[in-house]
Amino acid sequence: MVDTSRMSQENTKMERHINFVTQRYINAIRLSFNVPAAALVEGRKAVEAMCGIMFIKEYNLDPGGLRLFELIDRLKKVFPAPILIPLGSIRNYGNKGAHPSEEDAEFTSGSIKPCLEALYVVFNWYFKEYLKLREDRIFTPAQTLTQMGEVNPESLGSRIFIADCPTVRSWGWTEQMQVKECMNLDYNTVQGLTQEHEGRMEQWTSIIRENEDTWRLLVNDSKEIIGYWHFVPLFDEEFENAKNGHLLDSDITVDKIPILLPGIYNIYFICINIKQMYQKTKAIQLMLDSLMNVLADFAEQEVFFEKVCAQAYTDSGTALCKSLGLKYHKKHFDSGDVYIQNVLDILERPYFKRNGMLLEQYKKIFGS
Repeated sequence: MVDTSRMSQENTKMERHINFVTQRYINAIRLSFNVPAAALVEGRKAVEAMCGIMFIKEYNLDPGGLRLFELIDRLKKVFPAPILIPLGSIRNYGNKGAHPSEEDAEFTSGSIKPCLEALYVVFNWYFKEYLKLREDRIFTPAQTLTQMGEVNPESLGSRIFIADCPTVRSWGWTEQMQVKECMNLDYNTVQGLTQEHEGRMEQWTSIIRENEDTWRLLVNDSKEIIGYWHFVPLFDEEFENAKNGHLLDSDITVDKIPILLPGIYNIYFICINIKQMYQKTKAIQLMLDSLMNVLADFAEQEVFFEKVCAQAYTDSGTALCKSLGLKYHKKHFDSGDVYIQNVLDILERPYFKRNGMLLEQYKKIFGS
């Protein structure tokens, strides 16, 4: 016998939930013009409520005290890859709205527009694809947003987006296939690259399997890998070798990479690479924003990085190092130049400074 009373209660609860997240979303839109910081907080609260209900539906468990980044992490397999990036943006903007730095004090409706766009993308997917609500039941904050002229829905679709290793693996790409594609990209874009500089496929496949949180892939709608970034933490001896220009990428193996428990580490940035036809500002911003999101996730787990070291083989690599604030250190014994910098100093640069909460976390650990 069907328990109609229980079904009615569940439907009522879901209606309340839909009304709650819809109202939070609308509040974010309305507040964006006069109180932008409050709009960011409202948007984050809407996403927290959404993730809480999704967690209950997927795991039949109360999320309890799980924080937003933990909920998103637990639900990674549920969210389509293009939704994870705007989710990360909403979380980071919400952090800045709740804990603004001096730079964030000047929030405007224009400066928080990326957060409103991210909310549009996430809630369109949530109401239409996840909850599968009828169109006539979706009052949609999305309609409100477009009617207010703040977002052009046609501009929200993206040909490129960031994906992590598990997401690409869910498409049938093994770690070995991912590494092979990235190595092909390196050989096609870096003139004169040798196996000593690049390393071996089995070497990097093992490293990725053990440390998949320290790289991200740039992909297009055809699920083609068109770029990536990758860093690894190193034990002190290996990091000193990297700083002194004595480390080749082919020397890096799993036993030289510490397990990232709460603590402070130094990192070696292996590569940032994008296919030439995609080397535009938007692609570079996606890569850098995803890097900030990863650093923020690590910081919430009390994992911090003190120094970063990178080797520039090409003129474009040198330009990227300088643009990110890394400083020339010395010549590499084999090829290229070694650049180093404190991670805190990089986070204080104008582009990265937008994540005020991450910067404050680093200042507490390393001082200003």
